[in-house]
Amino acid sequence: MNTLRGNGIIGEIPTEFGNLSSLTNLDLQNNRLSGEILSSLGNLKMLQFLTLSQNNLSGAIPESLSSVTSLINL
Repeated sequence: MNTLRGNGIIGEIPTEFGNLSSLTNLDLQNNRLSGEILSSLGNLKMLQFLTLSQNNLSGAIPESLSSVTSLINL
């Protein structure tokens, strides 16, 4: 699992994450992320688990995530 949980990451979710096409698990819980959830995360067609809780993210969940049919847990 790709865990970046609780690492004190500050700022927005890096746009480069949208290019990690083989990523299946992304755990960014309990950081200090802000801004919106990237719509480019919808490019991660193999993503099964996305954990973003306990951050300061704003806005709606991007519609692009609905195309990630392998997503089990958001």
